[in-house]
Amino acid sequence: MNIPLINIFLFIGLLVGAGSSRTVARQTAIEFRNASVEGNYPDGVTFRVEICGRPASSRVVFNYSLAPESIETWSWFRNYQAVDEGQTSDDCDRRKFYLETNDLEIPPFSPIKYYWSVIENADVNIESEKAVYYYQDVSHDWKKMAEDGLIVWWHDRPDSFAQEVLSIANRAEKDQVAYYGMSLQSPITIVIANTTEEFYTWQEVQENIGGEAFSDMYLTIQLVPDEPGYYEWLGDVIPHEISHIYFNHLVKPYSGSPAWLNEGMASYLEYNNHDADWLIVRNGFQSGKLRSLQDLKFDFGKGADEINLVYAESYYAVLYMHEVYGADAVSKLLYEFSKGSGADAAFKKAFGRDAEGFAADFMSWLEDRVKTPPPGTQLQSSISKIQLSLIYRSLAAICLLPFCFLGIGAGGILVFWKLYQASQSKEKTISP
Repeated sequence: MNIPLINIFLFIGLLVGAGSSRTVARQTAIEFRNASVEGNYPDGVTFRVEICGRPASSRVVFNYSLAPESIETWSWFRNYQAVDEGQTSDDCDRRKFYLETNDLEIPPFSPIKYYWSVIENADVNIESEKAVYYYQDVSHDWKKMAEDGLIVWWHDRPDSFAQEVLSIANRAEKDQVAYYGMSLQSPITIVIANTTEEFYTWQEVQENIGGEAFSDMYLTIQLVPDEPGYYEWLGDVIPHEISHIYFNHLVKPYSGSPAWLNEGMASYLEYNNHDADWLIVRNGFQSGKLRSLQDLKFDFGKGADEINLVYAESYYAVLYMHEVYGADAVSKLLYEFSKGSGADAAFKKAFGRDAEGFAADFMSWLEDRVKTPPPGTQLQSSISKIQLSLIYRSLAAICLLPFCFLGIGAGGILVFWKLYQASQSKEKTISP
């Protein structure tokens, strides 16, 4: 997924910040105090500060950045329009800056970095300490749970829900470290929205979207309604969006990698049986509605039916790579894109065919492949291993009672114990 408006602002910030690096002359006579931030999600953020000892001829500047925390060299916007809110009882200046965010489409829990500075004669007199504000909807009582380089933010649901999210995300990350052959340098933050209204509060409504990834910020937002079947949905959307973060950190943006490859790998790494993909592609093939992979470099079409077909076709293209060429060839393709190779060069190195030849071969293979369902994935039941352990142990204990033992006996106890052991060894795996 991408965030074009933020990217535009980051680019402008690079230009603005390019000539703004000066040596800061620290003067202890100037003091910044009582800095505060007030969020008005999703409309804007108010920043306030009190400044003491500022020369009358100087100017107060508010500096902020929308660059991801992972970028070490920050790009700053400098704004001279801080509002004068008068003075304190001890003659310190009050200043306020309001950052409008309506048009920026800043996702929840993305970082806004900021600091205040005093400038006189084009030189920086002094700067406040740099700080980070995480933009969020304060009308929700957010909870945080972190584990093994993963962070989950959620609200109005039990802790067990966050544990389910972390369990699936943990498994997905381990699988994808192996799949992409790399580790990330920052924890992944997963934000859960409970309703469509909440999910789209900060952005324009997009059809057929249930999750988004903001790779530069190691951030992903999931729409997970509190309805029956949500656990199966978590098995789809969490590994899918985590895959985008890994893919976008590995593959160079100028390498010419097609959009279908990014989406296909994300779908391939989902935890489900892919029966829906099979039915969609089979019907699309029979009705002649499939599009060439060459047409899916950037454009996925419009409307839910067309988008679903393109996603399913992208999954099958990645399945084709694995079933015909093998995992080593897929790794070679990713390696070439990580170097910045063009699409034709990358496909030739990996499969011996340019992108167009690969697309033609894929269509020929698909004619026979759609006759049978693809391999599925296995996802542990939403009943946790701890819960299963308690259930089976309790049943075994009941069977030890005299009245139960006479009816069921040692054989019953053995059956329950075997079931318990089976539950302990059940894991989510990705079929090649």
